[in-house]
Amino acid sequence: MFEVLDKAIDLDTAGVPPIDGLEGFKDLLRRYIRHCAANPDHARIMVSEAMIGGERLQWIVDNFLIPRRDAIAQRLVRASTLEQLPDLNPLSFLYITTSVCQMPFVLAHEVQALFGIDVRKPEIVDAHIESVLNLFFQYRAD
Repeated sequence: MFEVLDKAIDLDTAGVPPIDGLEGFKDLLRRYIRHCAANPDHARIMVSEAMIGGERLQWIVDNFLIPRRDAIAQRLVRASTLEQLPDLNPLSFLYITTSVCQMPFVLAHEVQALFGIDVRKPEIVDAHIESVLNLFFQYRAD
């Protein structure tokens, strides 16, 4: 599950290549959202385990999240220096980013029942990508 994510976002936990400015971070978000759309069970499992807590969550944290934490943090720190991004607390930035990218796909059954929309359709995924990019980069309060 995590190896598929690593491949999707080109996360090299041994040595993270720098984000190439604004366009590099936008590309990272696009790839991550496409991964979330294609693999919604990853986030569903993680949300479920995080809500329950306990030994299984600790095993996931120890074996998968901690080894990736520094690489992800470095990317977010570099991204947070982009003038185009809002000024956000790093922890909030991490969880806001993951949530906004994942949630339509995690809640796909609800979206289908409520709106009759299949969020897995390419045009819906593309629309979500553009919405996330607009949310982060269209406006900046100074």
